[in-house]
Amino acid sequence: MFVKFMMTETVITIGEKESVLDAIHIMRNNKIRRLPVVNKKGQLVGIVADIDVVEYAPSKATSLDRFELNYLIAKTPVSQIMSRNPKTVSPDEPIENAAKLMEEFNIGGLPVIHENQIVGIITEIDVFRALMQILGVKRVGIRLCVKIPNDTGELRKLIGLLGDAHVSKIISIASYESSAGDKLRSVILRLETELEDEVRKLLSDAGYQLCAG
Repeated sequence: MFVKFMMTETVITIGEKESVLDAIHIMRNNKIRRLPVVNKKGQLVGIVADIDVVEYAPSKATSLDRFELNYLIAKTPVSQIMSRNPKTVSPDEPIENAAKLMEEFNIGGLPVIHENQIVGIITEIDVFRALMQILGVKRVGIRLCVKIPNDTGELRKLIGLLGDAHVSKIISIASYESSAGDKLRSVILRLETELEDEVRKLLSDAGYQLCAG
């Protein structure tokens, strides 16, 4: 799955010369937490998040009264508090690349750039939605965890067993290692069937270990 399939295409932006107060109003009115900042050509030059505003205002509050603070916020351009050179992704990148960037840099959203123009934004919620879609979470069926040897061809054997038995259709497959060098691999199966007892017996009779992962 690619970023372009999950991103929000209608992106609310703010000009770099607009004020911090404008940014506050835009975020509140649209119930968003981050605003891409663009120049006159519509090119991304930064991003301002609600946390940037929160951190900026208290730093001024110790020496200013409320009216002075409001005046300052109304006169301060977002370019002074925005994060410059924000991390971005291309619409044609796999969505896991976006997830990796968000986790690595502890950020909740990424502008999507194509030919130097912002064409979308993808957030952690979009990544969660993609994960649910990939795993088929909303589809009716059963979920099983199976331990298989961490060797070439073992997953094919498991899938072949399920296919030959004609007891279910596979919705999704995911797998993980408990630790590096583990001899067994946990496989999470989502199956389109109501015959859970029959599937469990089929796997147990074939020597597979069912797990609670």
